[in-house]
Amino acid sequence: VFYVHSSGFRAYDYGGRPFEPKTLHDAICWPLFTARFFRCNTTKPIINSEDIVHDTIAAAPSDEAMDANDLAKFRERAFTASRRPDGGGRLSCDFTIPARLEADRADGSARFYLAGRAPAAFGASLNGKDLGYFGRVGGLFQIDVTAALEFGGTNTLVLRYDGENRIPPGDDPRCHILTQETLGAPGPYGEKQYTSQFWSYLASGFSADIVWHWTTGDKLRLWQAALTRRLEAAASVMLPAVRFRKERVAFLYGYLAGVGLPASQENRHHELMDWAGALEFTGHRYDVLGEERFRLDAADYPVVVAPDVWCVADETAAAAMDYVRGGGTLVITPGSLGKTFSRYRDSGLAAFAASGDTGAGRVIVLEPGLGMAALAERLAPLLPPPELDVEIDPSAEFPCVERLLAGDSRRKVLYLQNWGGLGQTCRVRIPEECRDWSVVPLEGNFVRADDGSLATTVEGSQGVAACMLLAPGEPPPDLALPPEKEAEIGRVRDLMTFGRAAPGAKRVLFALDDDASAHSSPTGVHLFPHLVEAVRELSAEADAVPPRDWTPELLSNYAAVVVTEGDSIGNWEPLFNKPEFRAMLRRYVEEGGALFGDIYAGRSVCANATFSLLGKEAWGVEIPRGTLARDDTSHGFGDPRQIRTGNLAAHPIAEGVGEVQLFALVPLALEKGSPLAPVVSLPETSTKPGAPVLAAGNVGRGRVAVMADPMAFQPYRIGEAGNARLLRNLFAWLLE
Repeated sequence: VFYVHSSGFRAYDYGGRPFEPKTLHDAICWPLFTARFFRCNTTKPIINSEDIVHDTIAAAPSDEAMDANDLAKFRERAFTASRRPDGGGRLSCDFTIPARLEADRADGSARFYLAGRAPAAFGASLNGKDLGYFGRVGGLFQIDVTAALEFGGTNTLVLRYDGENRIPPGDDPRCHILTQETLGAPGPYGEKQYTSQFWSYLASGFSADIVWHWTTGDKLRLWQAALTRRLEAAASVMLPAVRFRKERVAFLYGYLAGVGLPASQENRHHELMDWAGALEFTGHRYDVLGEERFRLDAADYPVVVAPDVWCVADETAAAAMDYVRGGGTLVITPGSLGKTFSRYRDSGLAAFAASGDTGAGRVIVLEPGLGMAALAERLAPLLPPPELDVEIDPSAEFPCVERLLAGDSRRKVLYLQNWGGLGQTCRVRIPEECRDWSVVPLEGNFVRADDGSLATTVEGSQGVAACMLLAPGEPPPDLALPPEKEAEIGRVRDLMTFGRAAPGAKRVLFALDDDASAHSSPTGVHLFPHLVEAVRELSAEADAVPPRDWTPELLSNYAAVVVTEGDSIGNWEPLFNKPEFRAMLRRYVEEGGALFGDIYAGRSVCANATFSLLGKEAWGVEIPRGTLARDDTSHGFGDPRQIRTGNLAAHPIAEGVGEVQLFALVPLALEKGSPLAPVVSLPETSTKPGAPVLAAGNVGRGRVAVMADPMAFQPYRIGEAGNARLLRNLFAWLLE
């Protein structure tokens, strides 16, 4: 399971121009590379340090980030200059922004910034609207130009310099139009970004529950509900096929050699991504192996590529030579696997490769700096034929199209995602055994040719095309949005306002996660609307206040407080080392208050950090380290990680519930003497039989409940099994 952080995935658009390969590898390859790494290295009970990859999000644009993420590029050659002898003058540039992005501005899902590096202080105007004067000489700048842009038409940018802040000869400014997510600015995704994100991770075998921004301002975004239906229809077909599948090519990732960095030498990260793209975008999906996984599984792969793995464990170097002797093809760059961590000694691989005595296999050395397209050409004769034959016109740009056909003997899903800047027309030759199957479009349109192949156009900049192939007699998936679901989403609009309780009504306090570095929406409303709705159904009212502002006086006004899982720790971090905060919660409960901790218990820094504030010593419950639970017998959505349990205690919270549909999780652990007792537990058929998921109990004069799965109360989970009844019973018990 991959817990997708909402600010860790970005959209890229190149203004309808071919991308520049040396500036865009990270943008188009790193999300896929990271996904492959997690899929191949998290099947073990314990995750080693070499299996942890952190995707760093820059808080401000760097030159490299700007080159990688711009919507329209302004190079020196694009400027029309009018210089004065004193070095002052005027620079102007005309550019266009795609008309389709107007919708993102209109619904509030994106803002746009002029960003870049200025060689001198300057004044700026866009389409005749003055943007102001910017005096940071030679520094990076970013200016919100959302209101000034013309979408689909010509935009004119003018930069003005005076004689005191003149432009150094030959050092014209670099300017870019960036969307807000490339700058780390808060804001909900648009439809294209959500579609790209979840299809990409679904294709890598990850469960992905959708944490939606259901509204922007007063506008509902019902397309999210329709997208959810399509994703869940595909999930039951794709997940069993791809979750534990092994590809035919392995990519040895030298995590330890880079001391946790993506590459050991400056600018080599780009080359690493060249190799990833050369494989991915020619139809060779790959497994990314850490050293331990390589030593265990290398023999399963006909080809292993290992670019820029300059230093490895002695055992890894020995395993590489054994792999070649056994018939494998090892493709490296000069110096890869050349040193070992044991006193930085020569590994012997170079001499082994040069000896001519490599057994049944071979070592191929490719020079560095070839670039993605040239690498793809050089690698082609070394690789097995692609499993999926996709014909793409390469004349416009190197076709950066991810592709996958996955399913079973009766149903398959065809998925294509275009990570390049230009739209691509793809012709897919369907395997013979399913050439006459019916086609149900999920994303985009497909046309069947006389030879049985399927043609589709995939929009540039993370456009997605997908369809389901069904054998004769297989019923099509129900993709229609039920009217009651549309009405349910509409109710979110009524949950936008806090503090409207009638006199005498009980009040419930939610921990407002307003950390702008992660998102701009309160957790208790946008991300968990049904919790608020359950409170109001009991004639109580909900408020939301950041936890940093909680005081004993504030808590005394509320019958219950709710700490929900957020996607940031900005509000919690200042409280980590404050035992008085935990003591305050303990006193609040002992004096008659109620506390509900709705905490995600998968691999999430936020979850475990938030949970620690509740205080293990106070409630005797913790989230242990370990693997996610699995149940091959009782589960939903075709996913054994999403367990369906009827193991419920005789408790008011469980009354009339029957079963609970869970998301992927690590269950709770109750210490001996804990005041809490299990209410909902995993089935005996699971890998963690009888482990508690929801625990509750009395503490002093108050009550506490802790649940390891907030996703059970998300839209599109709340309607499953008895989840809605469980939630209402829970708040009724807390407020009793």
